[in-house]
Amino acid sequence: MAVSGPVDFITDGKDAFRVSNGHALMPHVTALGCSLNGIIAAFLVKQPALQATVAAMAYYGLAGEHAAKQANGPGSFQTAFLDALYTLSPEDLSHGARISVL
Repeated sequence: MAVSGPVDFITDGKDAFRVSNGHALMPHVTALGCSLNGIIAAFLVKQPALQATVAAMAYYGLAGEHAAKQANGPGSFQTAFLDALYTLSPEDLSHGARISVL
């Protein structure tokens, strides 16, 4: 189960994680939440479900943080967010992910 918000919560019923990446403009862009499911699906290709979901949500939130540095509002945020999804590297994720084990 994954619940997104200012702080994301992810659990498989046994282990639980908190992801603190993201930006306040994210909920103001239509379909951004729905698109997260596609990102999670892409991460599921090479990882177990719990780890994939945690990594995908950190990646998505980190993209939001990078996008916000360039955005002036929801419209420019949306474009910058797509660019951030494209340009974030595994190293960016390793250094920028704010994941806590609960």
